[in-house]
Amino acid sequence: MGGLGGDIGARDATVGEIESGFTETCLGHADTDHMNRAPKAMADMIKLAVRQIGDDGYDAKLTFEQQEVFRKQVWDWKIRPGKGNFECLRREFSVKDGDAEALVEKINAKCEAEGWTPAHLGATSGSNVVCELGSDAVKGITTNDFILAAKIDETEDILSMVVKAAPKARNWF
Repeated sequence: MGGLGGDIGARDATVGEIESGFTETCLGHADTDHMNRAPKAMADMIKLAVRQIGDDGYDAKLTFEQQEVFRKQVWDWKIRPGKGNFECLRREFSVKDGDAEALVEKINAKCEAEGWTPAHLGATSGSNVVCELGSDAVKGITTNDFILAAKIDETEDILSMVVKAAPKARNWF
């Protein structure tokens, strides 16, 4: 028995551990198991937002398992049936009244700059915008759709217009 409460498995960090900066690369959990965070250089290599949209296998329809791997990087996007009657990535943006058309233009400009067009993009009211990403050619979601969603999520011009808080940075790796 370790003390009055028994051995609960947790302890305070030593001075040497604190000085080493171990907390910068470790995510703590209540059960005292620790998960190492991937170094920033590695994260920058595998993030969807740093990939380029291309036709080197990225335009093939993804299976459910492949979609789930990528979906963890674009949390605010949901996989839903779209207007074209096939699965697509869908996100609804809320903006200030009257700014919906301006947001549509900014998202459309980002899509054109990346060379990939959304399946559906439009204002549903003066303060709501719906963006659906999917490929009509394969009747489903491709890697390019996830890459474009990640790039839209990281565009400051677009996020600055959204009324809801910007997506939280999540450590998925």
